[in-house]
Amino acid sequence: MSNTRLTWLFERYRNRLTTAEEEEELFQLIDQSEYDEQLKALLTAAWEQFQPGNFTLPPRQSEEMYRHILENTQPSRHIRGGFWGPMMAAAAAVLLLIAIAGGYFIYRYQTTQLVNSGALQAGVQDIAPGSNKALLTLANGTTVILDSTGSQVIQQGSVAIHQHNGQLQYKGSAASTETVYNTLTTPRGGKFKIVLPDGSVAWLNSASSLRYPATFNGKERVVELHGQGYFEIAQNAHQPFKVKVNDMEVQVLGTSFDIMAYEEESTVNTTLLEGGVKVLRGNVEKVLKPGQQAILDEHTATIDIQPADVNRIIAWKNGRFIFNNMDLETILREVARWYDVTLEYRVKPGKEKYGGGISRSLSLAAVLKVLEENGNNHFSIEGRKVIILP
Repeated sequence: MSNTRLTWLFERYRNRLTTAEEEEELFQLIDQSEYDEQLKALLTAAWEQFQPGNFTLPPRQSEEMYRHILENTQPSRHIRGGFWGPMMAAAAAVLLLIAIAGGYFIYRYQTTQLVNSGALQAGVQDIAPGSNKALLTLANGTTVILDSTGSQVIQQGSVAIHQHNGQLQYKGSAASTETVYNTLTTPRGGKFKIVLPDGSVAWLNSASSLRYPATFNGKERVVELHGQGYFEIAQNAHQPFKVKVNDMEVQVLGTSFDIMAYEEESTVNTTLLEGGVKVLRGNVEKVLKPGQQAILDEHTATIDIQPADVNRIIAWKNGRFIFNNMDLETILREVARWYDVTLEYRVKPGKEKYGGGISRSLSLAAVLKVLEENGNNHFSIEGRKVIILP
């Protein structure tokens, strides 16, 4: 196996593009001592690139984060010479850190030490994380509750809608040319995946809804989104795909992109991962390239194009929160949607910025504890309310 293959697999893993087979191949290569020097160079370069912007992680926090993940890295599958070798441990540590694949890693910009506030102690009231759950509303008004463990087939004319765990998939085709619309709605604290009738795939984040036809008839494939969704569109040049968001429209042929359009946010953000999309609002039209984000300001009706932090933007789909130079209020709004809680500010939050990531599978108290240890605010949980304290 050439050194080029290791580099290629390593970069795909960093960008969360590996298949299960490619990931297994990558770790098999890491197990081989002949690649140690190349791997060391890759890890060093990746760690340096991990630092957001021009920010340099303070040495103590860098060591804390690295040591924490080393201590929590277990020899589950990949063992060299019968023991967890130093190079393998280091590789797993940095790869996990870069991928934000588990646990939590948070640092505060312009901070030189961790702050141990300790307001959230063991035994306090806690709230479990969100899960795969949604409500399907059929065209005739019938509603079907979907959850992470359900398995059922919902018949709608000649179309069979299969639910298996956290996914909904359409199979078959309608005999009628009449277009009828269904709506998939996720509550706060829920998310869900749907394979649309044309084979396109959509993931809905918490507090979101997608209205779509049971079959795509006519010259266009049109869906309506509220909240946040990530899409992977099946190519069909003869039937363009469009996503309507309020009075904005995103036109695509075959591509992967994310749209965030929550009412409590001041902007509607469209982020392109692959392919090409066109964002339209009134007479304003913008074309995106991969790695770009269109930011629609709802107040000024202007659309700005900026480079996108793709890993952070689609982290919700991959089971993580990722923060990069984000303020506490923005972070807490995202946390509140996932844990289905309200926020009560008893003090104005500081302007400090946070970076790093937290697994969305942690409990709410664990997430708040991490934020608390690295910021200026304390938190308490009362019922389904998070209170922000000095």
